[in-house]
Amino acid sequence: MNLTSQQKGLLFAIVDGHHASGGSEFIFVQNRTGSSLLYPERPQIPVSASAIDFRQLERDNLITFEETPGPCLTGKPTELGIDTAASLRGETAPSEGPVVHLPSWKDLQAAFLQYAVEHSDLRAEWTWLYTHADRSAQQPPHGQWTFRGGSPGSQHIFKEIARRAAGRLPNDPPGAEPWRLWLDLMRTESYAVKVLPRRPSTHRFRIGVESSGYLPFPPGFENQQIENVFKSSADFCHVRSLGERSPMVTRTDIKTQDPKRVLTFLDINHPKFMYHATKPPVQGFSEQQQAELGPNWSETYIFQAYPKCKYHRTGKTINVKDAEEEAALGEGWGDSSNGPFGLQNADPFRWLDAWGLECLDSDARDRIRAVLANAHADVIDSGADHDSKVRVASMRSVFGLVADEYLNAGLLTESMLEASLPQIAYDAAVSGGWQTGAAEKSSRCTLQFGHYWVPNDVPQILKALFEVQVWRFRGRLNVKPLLADRSERPSVEPARPEAEPTKKRGRKRVFTQEQLNTAREMKAAEKTNNEIAKILYNTHTPTPAQRRSVPTTLRHHFKSRQ
Repeated sequence: MNLTSQQKGLLFAIVDGHHASGGSEFIFVQNRTGSSLLYPERPQIPVSASAIDFRQLERDNLITFEETPGPCLTGKPTELGIDTAASLRGETAPSEGPVVHLPSWKDLQAAFLQYAVEHSDLRAEWTWLYTHADRSAQQPPHGQWTFRGGSPGSQHIFKEIARRAAGRLPNDPPGAEPWRLWLDLMRTESYAVKVLPRRPSTHRFRIGVESSGYLPFPPGFENQQIENVFKSSADFCHVRSLGERSPMVTRTDIKTQDPKRVLTFLDINHPKFMYHATKPPVQGFSEQQQAELGPNWSETYIFQAYPKCKYHRTGKTINVKDAEEEAALGEGWGDSSNGPFGLQNADPFRWLDAWGLECLDSDARDRIRAVLANAHADVIDSGADHDSKVRVASMRSVFGLVADEYLNAGLLTESMLEASLPQIAYDAAVSGGWQTGAAEKSSRCTLQFGHYWVPNDVPQILKALFEVQVWRFRGRLNVKPLLADRSERPSVEPARPEAEPTKKRGRKRVFTQEQLNTAREMKAAEKTNNEIAKILYNTHTPTPAQRRSVPTTLRHHFKSRQ
């Protein structure tokens, strides 16, 4: 009996499916995506095989099958096939029974090396996932293994060998599949290397973030991969076999056998990341290094609010390192790409009582409150496509109304237009979340303006923003009100002749009373405008304008007389 590795993998898959389905027959199907074995009420088993492999197994009396329309193959393994699969796996009993023979590390090494060349392109990738739910629950990211390259048959063979080694693997987490436990153990001993992230374009990054529930994971969580899992697993088994003979020998570089690296990975629990409440994670390569870090470091993941990714309502993203940087971002930023964007704690009325409006009557103060509420509602209702136009318009409306109320009260001055009123408008904008400002001085907000610290260029920006309104109010400042008895004062200007009424455009048209009466009767009889226009304009071919004028003409001559 001389079976290829592909035929052995097919036999393993048939026998395992046979036991898992309670002895049911398999159905072999082929399509564009690959080949699979199907069993009733069981997930499909991908295989890398063809009809030639099935015929070879049948010639060796390992399976029986028959062809069915489709084309498909249906069959089951023979007793000899079940025993042969157990023998090839190193078992002394069929696979549904308990494993009585625990393979040695040398046996496992040989099993992995047997497929290391043929399936060298199979690799395993460890990917971290971090969702909004994880962050809300202050949970660390969670990872998962994914196979890349190779074929479905390659994956099946690897999983089978890993299953044989289940007795030598730690059952952590409980109930996990043996191949996952195997890869986890290899990753803890640094057989997995870092995967350098590919930097996507800003457009692709924004679309990816907005269309998924995943977040960038915190520092210390890096994607990894194990190249050629068969060869790497064989090396792992070789190191373990050396460790059985000498406890001082663990993982080493197989090629160089550098003695300086032997003790680096003496403990399979190292290296590991150590976490701190405020500092970035670090790697500890021994218990001594862990102890030197101090009591504030822990092996358990400690949630850190920073650094965090912030999302702007226009689609921009930025990472902030601390609360100071977050406060300095200003308006329009949120913790999620879906919002809310900086308006959740907004209050445009916050400084209403501190602006010195007592000199105005209660009605004027109520009107100012109303315009603040309406401006804030406009900002909330605006979307990302409005950019800053709505927020700028809201500040202008607040500035204009407050200035108008002071003007009507006779209290408006030039200094108010240039200093205090822009501060009132910007106070409302910052407290309402429309513009950038901070309660305390920061690296970005270094100028105190009104009740907030703002960027240095804010006064110049506001001067340009309110320039048109300021000049209009300046023109109204020096205009005195009209005297009440002006109508009694004699006019010094000569009387002007009455202006002639403006002539209407178009040619004047005179209709006879007979034409009008006839047109009215025709209209009552529901005649068309074309027929009526022939009578009014005395023509056989009325123009479109003449036809359109019929209703207007009748309405002018008859309704005005009623």
